[in-house]
Amino acid sequence: MNRMNNPEGDDPRIIDCHVHFTDLESDGRFLEIMDIANIDKMNLLSTIDALKLNFNPELIYMKRSYPHLFYIFGALEYPAWIYSGTNLDSRRVKRTSLVKQVDELMDIGFDGIKMIEAHARWRKYVGPLNNRRYKEFFKHVESLQFPLLMHARASELGKRSYDTELRRYNEKQYPLWVRQAGWQHPLLKKARIEVADMIQRCPDLKVIFAHFGGLAYVSPEQTPYILDSYKNLYLDVTPGMMMYNWTERRDEWREIFLKYQDRILFGTDVSSRQSLDVAVELIQRVRRFLETEDPVTWGFIPKREPTIGFNLPEHVLRKIYAENFERVVGKNPKELKVEAAIAKCERMAKMMRDAGPWPYRVKNTAEQVGNLLRQNRDD
Repeated sequence: MNRMNNPEGDDPRIIDCHVHFTDLESDGRFLEIMDIANIDKMNLLSTIDALKLNFNPELIYMKRSYPHLFYIFGALEYPAWIYSGTNLDSRRVKRTSLVKQVDELMDIGFDGIKMIEAHARWRKYVGPLNNRRYKEFFKHVESLQFPLLMHARASELGKRSYDTELRRYNEKQYPLWVRQAGWQHPLLKKARIEVADMIQRCPDLKVIFAHFGGLAYVSPEQTPYILDSYKNLYLDVTPGMMMYNWTERRDEWREIFLKYQDRILFGTDVSSRQSLDVAVELIQRVRRFLETEDPVTWGFIPKREPTIGFNLPEHVLRKIYAENFERVVGKNPKELKVEAAIAKCERMAKMMRDAGPWPYRVKNTAEQVGNLLRQNRDD
């Protein structure tokens, strides 16, 4: 294995489990990123979108174009409120249950589901995450053992579901960039506990928590209890503020990584909105933190820079970089079922057309991808 401080050896096999792709024209740049940063495969994550419903068509395009390079985790769709107030007659929208949407994603060839609904920005629209339809959804996903990657806090596990009252909200306690992104809201605490409630009801749910599930913001003493209680719960190391907390109690957190080396996945948050240099540097920065004791600067909180990496053993790195993801999701990406993908794109494209005309230019990517799939099928 090629450790970053030992360039003479073989480079490790790496799967980046947390990547965002939202722009069809960025596919060539992604291939270049993977080549320069020595990434073997990427797991592309869809998210809810306020105009297109989600970025599932973009991910379908990448799997169709490069079937051996990309896993894809699809997002759920909520047309009733996304297109509320538009020209789309919501009474004529075919509402697909969350359970049915899971089946559709599996039929198309998605490798898992991405959920950002516990983010405050979206929770206020989708409603309680432990209501009847979500109970059915989580139970169905659990029964299928279909992987789920979530933005939520694993640190809320063990708390009572009735502890969900709105807390007093002082937005000034959060940095400006956090407020501008809409990541904080009075409903945030409520959403986190609702998700924890669902996971406690579905102990066999195969779930990956993004950004280490917020556990770095509690203590290294609490983490073993949660990981020991939920055997199918995994954590990705997609960077955030946790690197600062890990550095402050480095030895204890490093022991957590060693003890739970089978439960941690490599992720970076690389996005198609980033330039080639920025994306490659981000990947290399996360690797430096895991592989060396070199100081690493992130740029989030200058007063707490630099952070000091874990210098993990090679056998642990092999698990974090690829083996754990392959065990949870699969050795290879699933095959795309073209006809099912075309049907999904056509349905999404029609809703977006019917909701228009839009006051500004916006691409109907679902229509574009559907046309490309049909053309390739007929050639």
